[in-house]
Amino acid sequence: MTDVLNIPKLPDEDDTEGLRAHLRNGISAILQNSQVQLQPDVVSNQKDSPVHIDVANQVNPFAVHEPLYDLIKLLAEHVQLVLKRLQSQDDSLLLEAYLTEWDQYVTAANRIDRLLNLINRHWVQREIDEGKPDVYHIRTLHFVQWRSYLWATISVAVIDSAQLVMEKSNENGAKIRDVLKGFASLQIDDSALTGDTRTRIQESLEAPFLSEIEAHERSRQNIIAARLR
Repeated sequence: MTDVLNIPKLPDEDDTEGLRAHLRNGISAILQNSQVQLQPDVVSNQKDSPVHIDVANQVNPFAVHEPLYDLIKLLAEHVQLVLKRLQSQDDSLLLEAYLTEWDQYVTAANRIDRLLNLINRHWVQREIDEGKPDVYHIRTLHFVQWRSYLWATISVAVIDSAQLVMEKSNENGAKIRDVLKGFASLQIDDSALTGDTRTRIQESLEAPFLSEIEAHERSRQNIIAARLR
């Protein structure tokens, strides 16, 4: 049964700090449990925004900068907690634990991306269109934090764990294919499971977040190049 989280009633629209805390609590709840059901006023209101503010016109600076600052901090803290959980796993169990955490994180990322959709559309996209560095769509920001605070630290151990799974399998690598394909968010196909063992494992595990980050960077470079013509 999906948990339902009771968060205090949405503050008045002129209560900037209250709105900020309200949204922060909702985001934290989703990160901790990607399936949690929030009260309706946490995720929407009359303007289809997580808080009752004019994001498009940026009347209130809170509309953009404060939620993004909070999100960046919350993601860093959350991902580091996930890292600690993974580091406590036995080597033989690390791969599956990593994939489970990743699936939950992607689900949370998609929900939070929808929650902050107006910020994506009206501010983030405008900053990206201007070629600003270190500005990402909300979902992509989740992946940047995952790469920076988790994957950069634990990637070698996760790949080692995957190789251990393969070595213990009597099916000449079929087990690792089954394990990887069992997690839909990886979008693994057979062509990704050919070639050097460590390379194919690394590419399979990095693809779900790295491809989106790299696509963002290519787009930004194209925008900058177009402005210089």
